[in-house]
Amino acid sequence: MPAYAGIGNREYDAPGIAKMWEKFFGYRYYAITIGKLLLILLDTGMEGWVDDKQLGWLEKVLKENLDKVKILYMHHPIFSLRWRDKKRWYMNIEDIDKAFKYMLGAG
Repeated sequence: MPAYAGIGNREYDAPGIAKMWEKFFGYRYYAITIGKLLLILLDTGMEGWVDDKQLGWLEKVLKENLDKVKILYMHHPIFSLRWRDKKRWYMNIEDIDKAFKYMLGAG
């Protein structure tokens, strides 16, 4: 069975570790198609945030794979209490599609 590694906050503990990860593995975020599944890994860095470059990449990948079942994974939770604590935004997630559209600025 294949295994896919994902970068986490520990790779940001010391200077240069995340760059070594990228050099060794060749990625910090990626998408892999397995049949009808699209597995997407995002790099949430040390503090649990996804940068604009990745969000733009994610939007492109999602638009190119409308027919796939998507599984998005990352080290930190996508909707965390940290966002509420920093007075960014907070939402009660009842509709995950609506939440993703909001996160990507389309809703």
